[in-house]
Amino acid sequence: MTALAVLFFVANCLYLAGYAMRDVAWLRVLSVLGGVLSMPYFLARGQPDLPAAGWQVVYAGINLVNLVLLLRDRRTGNASPALQRLGEQVFPNLTPGRFRALLSVAEIDTVPAGTVFTRQGEPLDELLLLGAGLVRVDRDGAQVARIRGGQFVGELSWVRHEPASATVTATEETWVVRWSRTSLQQLFKRDVGLRRSLDGVLLVDVVDKLSSSPAP
Repeated sequence: MTALAVLFFVANCLYLAGYAMRDVAWLRVLSVLGGVLSMPYFLARGQPDLPAAGWQVVYAGINLVNLVLLLRDRRTGNASPALQRLGEQVFPNLTPGRFRALLSVAEIDTVPAGTVFTRQGEPLDELLLLGAGLVRVDRDGAQVARIRGGQFVGELSWVRHEPASATVTATEETWVVRWSRTSLQQLFKRDVGLRRSLDGVLLVDVVDKLSSSPAP
């Protein structure tokens, strides 16, 4: 068996190994290596097969680009451990890349007890997610609920474009993630799927709150 035949054999073994992988990243890596190793077989023969070699370059290039995008998507960026845990808790089905995109247009604040996040009847043009802490929810002057870290504030009013339905006040030091409507709308223009994902998360949050609310 010639050296070219051996390279071509190894290249096909790499393809087969890649198809057997459950991790898409390894599939991409082995496909790129297989494409690179197969090119000498088509180019160094007595009569080079340029079209076949060209297609190998195309396939390897496509896999390489997708590998880079995949690895970038898997990175958690510079998010702190607390933010990473919050992302895993609230957005379990969101890729790290998309969560990082959400954070890129967010503001993160730590506020003292007594900070008012929303006032009943006033416009609400931002979405808030409690990272840690505790807030009190008052409606018509009476406390109706408490919200802890990992839950949204004013999500129903935000989705409906309505004034806040309750006054929400921090009862202890709380850190919160804020998204303005404008920043999210600009982000959604670039990634429609992210909007659908966020809508699904907000729906789950609303259902959880309704199910845990005491019966009237």
